[in-house]
Amino acid sequence: IFLRGSLYGESRRNGTQLQVNQATVRQLEFGSDWTSYSLGSLGLRLFGGTENLHQTFSSINATRTTESLSVDQRVPVSQYGFSAQWSKVLGHHMLVAGVDGRDVTGDTNELHFFQGNYSSLLIAGGRQQTVGVFGEDVWQITTHWLLSGSLRVDHWSNVDASSRTFPAAGGLVDTPF
Repeated sequence: IFLRGSLYGESRRNGTQLQVNQATVRQLEFGSDWTSYSLGSLGLRLFGGTENLHQTFSSINATRTTESLSVDQRVPVSQYGFSAQWSKVLGHHMLVAGVDGRDVTGDTNELHFFQGNYSSLLIAGGRQQTVGVFGEDVWQITTHWLLSGSLRVDHWSNVDASSRTFPAAGGLVDTPF
């Protein structure tokens, strides 16, 4: 049985006073491996985490005397999932079967500016869900030859996806995907 966590972060400038780039990634995983001579081996994993990106973009005038903010972007993402895998040797066959799945939600939140003035807010993103099952048989035909056959079936769906723009002047532009 194990519990593993990781944290990554960086922050840097991109060459001007207004351009920044910051990222943070947090992950946590819990798992267990179990082996029985009569039943085979079983591995289970649960995992999840978040990612956050913040970056800004700017424009510089032709004489390179002024800089103005053009986009302030923040991208939060969260994900979690699972996997289970069973394997067993039966005679000259190694059988493997498993299932895995993941749920990811992410957005981009962008403040847009024109000549340094707020012009619009863009919020776009959605959610993706995946699940898969698989099986494999590795057959040792001779001491020098193996025959392997496998099958995997996946299902995924993209849900709650849209793009919404809130301009400083005018009405909401909502685009569902």
